Amino acid sequence: MGKEAQVKLLVLDKNTGNPLTDAQVTVGLEEGAPMSSMNMIGGMFDAENLGGGTYLVKFTLDSPGYYTLHTHVIPAGKSMHSMMNNHMDIGIIAK
Repeated sequence: MGKEAQVKLLVLDKNTGNPLTDAQVTVGLEEGAPMSSMNMIGGMFDAENLGGGTYLVKFTLDSPGYYTLHTHVIPAGKSMHSMMNNHMDIGIIAK
């Protein structure tokens, strides 16, 4: 809390299990459990591609509590609409 946090995500193709090396990984932070408050903190932002299917998300939380990291993946060559089929929520506790 109050300092930059970093989360590394390994993004795999859900059909082959191979790392997605050239996807667009877009994330957003929600205060509370998934879809409970709809209190999004800032806008959606892109994770940094570190290579090999690994993506880095950086953010700073100012208050303690439970947060949800909404993670959307758009595989290379796919439309933006595919991100809802490639979505995962990750719970985060800020102390």
